[in-house]
Amino acid sequence: GAKQTVLIPQAVLERLQDLGRRHGATLFMSLLAGFNVLLFRYSGEQDDQVVGTPIAGRNRPEIEKLIGLFVNTLVLRTDMTGDPTFVDLLLRVKEAAIGAYANQDVPFERLVEELKPQRDLSRNPLFQIMFALQNVPREAWELPGLTASAFKIVNTTEKFDLSVNVAEQANGLRATFSYNTDLFEAATISRMMGHFLRLLEEIVDAPERHLSDLQLLSESERQQLLVEFNDTAATLRRDLCIHQFFEAQAVSSPEAIALVCGDERVTYRKLNSRANQLAHYLIQRGVGPEVPVGICVERSADMLVGILGILKAGGAYVPLDSGPSSRALRPNNLCRFGLDQDRDGVCRKSWSQRETG
Repeated sequence: GAKQTVLIPQAVLERLQDLGRRHGATLFMSLLAGFNVLLFRYSGEQDDQVVGTPIAGRNRPEIEKLIGLFVNTLVLRTDMTGDPTFVDLLLRVKEAAIGAYANQDVPFERLVEELKPQRDLSRNPLFQIMFALQNVPREAWELPGLTASAFKIVNTTEKFDLSVNVAEQANGLRATFSYNTDLFEAATISRMMGHFLRLLEEIVDAPERHLSDLQLLSESERQQLLVEFNDTAATLRRDLCIHQFFEAQAVSSPEAIALVCGDERVTYRKLNSRANQLAHYLIQRGVGPEVPVGICVERSADMLVGILGILKAGGAYVPLDSGPSSRALRPNNLCRFGLDQDRDGVCRKSWSQRETG
């Protein structure tokens, strides 16, 4: 695993807090709703998002100061259907969170036992993404005669596909994205963090907008996708036909693989040779310029041999449906000559109008 961090500015934090207060939601609920929008957009708008979150488990006064680990994991499921506004989504997240808090004493392990999900050793049951907010101030450790300081531990493993830990600090929120390096590249996580920040800025600017109207991309990314990636103009030769380009490639790299079809691999040399044999046969049968040749072949190496052979002979190939219902259409008035397959799927049969009357 690996980690990356993004800073959510204080101005965005304050507006998120204000948005939550207006709708009776906590900062955690507002952030989780924004994170769900990110997952919604990244998952191709899947409308059922499930995220895990830790909870302290100290919901009774008598255990607040006890030493020990009481942390439990809650599973928060959010309904994203109907392209809601962000405010509507926030209310859905609020309802789901309150329901989960009411049942926070149920151990996560017990929930897994009851639901019996299909287990897979490569992933966590019920959810694969964790989201947490740390907004409790850390008190400085003061010991008589000693000075204590935090020691950073570098953790190179990640238990989930993705974990996002948000912590309040003096200048805003620090969001740490911990990710499984088998699933994500560093550049992908960097873009994801930028998109998360972009969405939060969009949300606080106009929380009444529908999720589909929230802008995910920055201006530079829009420029890259819409303009730079589409700048595909190229100067191409127009003095050769496609089969002549193929012949030139067969001369320059005859043993390179030109065609892969199932388990069959055909080199440029062999494919060119087979196409030449067919072209000579077609020329002997009268195929030349302006002569349409029908080809009725299943998707296979023979299809490409047929197309190249027809073009080499100077004809124009006319693709015909190879389904059983189309066989009654051959021969037809459009094609003076045609190629067909036998029952073994091999391109061996041919027909012409002269032969069929």
